[in-house]
Amino acid sequence: MLKEVYRLLPIVTLIWLLLFILAGVSGVYLNEPFDFVSPLVVGALWLWGALLVLGLVASLFEPDGRTRRIICLLLTLIVLPVFYVYGDEISLYSYFYWHKSQYEEVIARVNSSTECPPQKSEDQKWTVDCGSPRRVAFPMPGGIIDNWVGIVYDPTGLVMHANQVSMTDLKNPKYAFVVGLFGGDMTYARHLFGPWYLCSFT
Repeated sequence: MLKEVYRLLPIVTLIWLLLFILAGVSGVYLNEPFDFVSPLVVGALWLWGALLVLGLVASLFEPDGRTRRIICLLLTLIVLPVFYVYGDEISLYSYFYWHKSQYEEVIARVNSSTECPPQKSEDQKWTVDCGSPRRVAFPMPGGIIDNWVGIVYDPTGLVMHANQVSMTDLKNPKYAFVVGLFGGDMTYARHLFGPWYLCSFT
């Protein structure tokens, strides 16, 4: 009975790896408000991974197919801590690069338009700051009303000044030049690379 279970462990590990990595790189989409299912699914995958480690360790006493199970154990022991430490980063950059070409198309359209903001269809979710130069914000999943996080294109890096403004000074006209960008109160900015930033609004 145990031999049959041990024989299936590499297959079960492969299925878990695919599901776990897919959930990890799709993490941005699993942060929707009032979504109570996704956290349970993610928690179940973490529990599944922990049980796999225990099962794989226990199976090492069985010589038949041991090499494959050692490889599976090593892969599991690598993937679990990597996503525990860098999971948010992996999810963020996966989301960004998946949408990057769409963002660049919007930016080219905004910069070439004689009107600001240019017309867009209802399913297009981006916001333009019509200053000079023009900046574009692309909201990410998970926002509630006026509390949202987005990828921002800013060739000047002006948004980084938001980190110097305390929460009590958000309404101070002195900081309107950065806090008021995109019609909201920008509370935080983080440089990703080049002209791209991750910004929070409230």
